[in-house]
Amino acid sequence: MIVMSGQGEMTSEPQDIVGSGEGTRGEDVHFAPSSGTWSEGSGLLESHPPSNPTTESTVPSSRQRRPFHYHYGSTPTSTSLPAASTTSSTVAASKPKSRRSSVRNNPPDDPQERVLSRASSNEQAMYSRFRYYSRLSTNIGTIPHHVIPAPFFAPLVGFPADERTPIKQSSFITIFAIWSTMMGTSILSMPWAIHKAGLALGIALMVVMTGLCLYTAWRVITLQKTARIPGIILELPALNGYFLGKWAEYATVFVSVFALIGAAIVYWVLLSNFLFHTVSYFHDEITNSTAPVSNGSLFNVICPNITSAPPAVVQQNISAFIEFVEEEQDGFNEFWTLNLTAPLTLVPVLGPLLNFQSPTFFTKFTSLGTLSVFYIITFISIKINKWGFLRNVNFQDATSIHYISLAKPATAHVISGILALALFIHNAIITIVSHQENPKNNKNLQAMFDLLQTRDLIIAYLLVSGTYLIVGLSFYLGFPLSKDCIEDNFLNNFVRDDVLAMVARVFLFFQMLTVFPLLVYVIRTQVFYVIYGSPWPSLFRVIILNCLVITICVLFAIFLPHIGTVIRFSGAFCGMVLVFLFPPMAYLRASKLQGTISVLKIVVHMLIVLFGILNFIMQFV
Repeated sequence: MIVMSGQGEMTSEPQDIVGSGEGTRGEDVHFAPSSGTWSEGSGLLESHPPSNPTTESTVPSSRQRRPFHYHYGSTPTSTSLPAASTTSSTVAASKPKSRRSSVRNNPPDDPQERVLSRASSNEQAMYSRFRYYSRLSTNIGTIPHHVIPAPFFAPLVGFPADERTPIKQSSFITIFAIWSTMMGTSILSMPWAIHKAGLALGIALMVVMTGLCLYTAWRVITLQKTARIPGIILELPALNGYFLGKWAEYATVFVSVFALIGAAIVYWVLLSNFLFHTVSYFHDEITNSTAPVSNGSLFNVICPNITSAPPAVVQQNISAFIEFVEEEQDGFNEFWTLNLTAPLTLVPVLGPLLNFQSPTFFTKFTSLGTLSVFYIITFISIKINKWGFLRNVNFQDATSIHYISLAKPATAHVISGILALALFIHNAIITIVSHQENPKNNKNLQAMFDLLQTRDLIIAYLLVSGTYLIVGLSFYLGFPLSKDCIEDNFLNNFVRDDVLAMVARVFLFFQMLTVFPLLVYVIRTQVFYVIYGSPWPSLFRVIILNCLVITICVLFAIFLPHIGTVIRFSGAFCGMVLVFLFPPMAYLRASKLQGTISVLKIVVHMLIVLFGILNFIMQFV
């Protein structure tokens, strides 16, 4: 077991890791980080003890601040701070097993490998898991091989000999990383969400949600500095646990897992949809058969749920654009169904891929997510150019096929629920912005850096909201049929023999096929670390958990294959806790500790909390 020094620093000695405090699984490890410098000899972080080495750690008492806790190892170990000043910290690690004895006798040349070779299998797995999660989340500006955030396993930090400082990223990389992290499957539901809220009210709610999510995300990245907590950067679970208690830390992890399960459900529904239409497309091409539902050969668009349109619109206008063709159902069409055969077909395809202990292969394809967003934007632009942007807009005649309502208060909560997930980045924002170059030794430059960090966050949120608006408004205003025909996945509004739509489905299918195992991998590691303290307790337990996740996804794909509904419910719940509840409450707690709390702060932040709660409740109305 490897634990960390009471001063929260790494030794420059290549053999050992600093130890202090209780290091058992199920017991608390308290960190009180302080400053450190680079060792010229090894490139590792070298600790400088305080002027009075016998002074106890400066961790605030539990009455003042609640330190964050993590569970390491499997056997009890207890060490204390050295009684005399030294140039590096001492060792408190369990004796290695025979398997690693040969590694100690023949240490690797790479300093990073020397550090990792002395870590336990659990710690090495945690290090690998966080690297994979970082790649999945950001695609760019990801964690280098030699860096890991201190709230996880700071002792595992090891820098190659030719690198004296960590890799830092520019503002452009930071902005793009935030944008690429937030852009996801919610973009397919934006036209439907705007239609549910009405044009003007939908835009207004998007502005409000952007402002609230931006503010709480800014509070998350500045909370540690506001509370004057020194040392290593704390992640969101650690911050919530620090200010609100251990229950908030576990609640943060639970809600994050819930959000990942919601994303897995959406992915399975979309994978089933894309697989169904892709197979049907090639079947129709090979057999020269006609799709069961065809368009009027004018715009290659359809109204799958025509019964949802107003009767007057259906009778007077829909028939001019859509023609339903009665076709005898052959054996293939009876067998190959969207809501049964396709979801079940994915089980033998994806099931074995979820049991790999290390999903390294799948991380190589995560950049496809950014490419898919650009393709969707290009795809919509081509279609809008053909349809005409404002040709299909009417604000006066409610019986017109192109009528657009400015406000629909009864269903406006749909867009706020979807945006709560679409604009959610709070559990990854600290990791992303912490990679920016930070002038720690200059107060004036530090103040400028804080302003630039805030500027980058604002720009990123504006770009995300702008992308959602461009796709959502373009499709909504240009759609040539009744706006009531717009689906929660706008690709369903295109006939399956549309070439551009088919390419989009195939592209998104393979992109999601590589991301889904990573989602399940993160779910698995977070759940098993809480229960067993290991990301791989046994193959049997891994298979059981994977079967449970697959069963949930398949049931949703069969009985509730509506991604808009899944996104808005999961988004409203996760947003209520991680966006609108914990950040304001933690900030109020920090303000109280600093003696800066006021009635105005309490009122403003409690209104934010109330908004999040009401947003979740309204999803059931």
